[in-house]
Amino acid sequence: MRSIRLAGGLRFDLPGAPAPRLLSGTAISRVGWEAADFARLRPRLARKPGDQVRAGDCLMVDRRRSAICFTAPHSGTLRVLELGAQRRLERLEIELEAGLEPREFATDDASCASGLRQLMQSSGLWPALRARPFGGIPDPEAVPAALFVQAIDTQPLAADPLLIIEPHRSEFERGLKALCLLGSGPVFVCQAAETPCIEPGAQITPVRFVGRHPAGLPGTHVHQLLPAGRRQVWEIHYQEVIALGHLLEHGRLWPQRWIAVAGADARQPAIYALPVAADLAELAPTLAASTTSAIISGSPLHGRLGRYLGRRHYQISVLPPPRSDATGWRGWSQRRRSAIGAMLALEQLDTVFPFGLPATPLLRALSVGDDERAVELGALQLLEEDLDLLSHVCVSGVRYGALLRRTLQAWEAGS
Repeated sequence: MRSIRLAGGLRFDLPGAPAPRLLSGTAISRVGWEAADFARLRPRLARKPGDQVRAGDCLMVDRRRSAICFTAPHSGTLRVLELGAQRRLERLEIELEAGLEPREFATDDASCASGLRQLMQSSGLWPALRARPFGGIPDPEAVPAALFVQAIDTQPLAADPLLIIEPHRSEFERGLKALCLLGSGPVFVCQAAETPCIEPGAQITPVRFVGRHPAGLPGTHVHQLLPAGRRQVWEIHYQEVIALGHLLEHGRLWPQRWIAVAGADARQPAIYALPVAADLAELAPTLAASTTSAIISGSPLHGRLGRYLGRRHYQISVLPPPRSDATGWRGWSQRRRSAIGAMLALEQLDTVFPFGLPATPLLRALSVGDDERAVELGALQLLEEDLDLLSHVCVSGVRYGALLRRTLQAWEAGS
């Protein structure tokens, strides 16, 4: 197995790391998603508030690509479905109901490429894929140059992926082999363990990454193995590979994800089986040691304050509240900075940026809105999360991920 050792980055030693135990989560009555989970989607609705839905029923489709469905993660009654400006989704909430059987999906045709695509798109698993450049959901008929499976996580307070893969090995392997049908290019399984978590194959290529954060980010893997640039590559989280294998084996959606609940204010740091899109407000009394704790969907570095567990989040960070005199983004940024515990001047950021790209010129180009220069310096290889570490160690406090998104949107619109 190939091994790549990375220089740079940061190693975190934060209080409240999750114990290496898989525990059952608390039952909840509501699940939902927010605008941030569908930032680029303009949906065409298939349901309305008050409708009873089964897990797997289509709630909406992409207005431009109607084959891509967004399905109910659980069975119940659709209570909230709000659209905002330009008819973009603002909020969706389902009140769970026991006794409603989930939708069954036929999987017989999923042994061929077209059948697998149709199954993933109709079941709501296609949005688990993310394309580079630009970070959108792949087009229904697109073919990637390579596919990257993120089976390593170096985010602060993250769970060890092998703890989760091992009890779901058959589903992980089945999902991984199915992904090979989506293209003829390599399927890189990026991991931290010395022993491959799956046997290599004609397309399946395990690669070990050794180093500090962001050694576990897909952007790091793509940069090292097949820089995106003008070629489209896809990425997927290992738990979504398990979800695909579960769907193929059982014909139903996997209703849970394993979530690392951790942080200085976590009541019992561990790894919990929680419903997809769980209501964090409802979970708060069981997760947090204090009623004033900040409950973050995601890691302390990349997460967000919000009502529900994000679609691409596999952590819940429970942190002490920000200072009483600091509000909004300033207060939240200070809370994260105090957790990270490192501050660097702009000229020093190359020391923690392991992409082999010139960090300082790139960030300056983003800061002044010089899109052409930013692209020349490698912006198309990156997504917001790839710059989060720089944002939170830089003394300027600039949100470089937001600046990168502005450049990516402008470049995509003109391409």
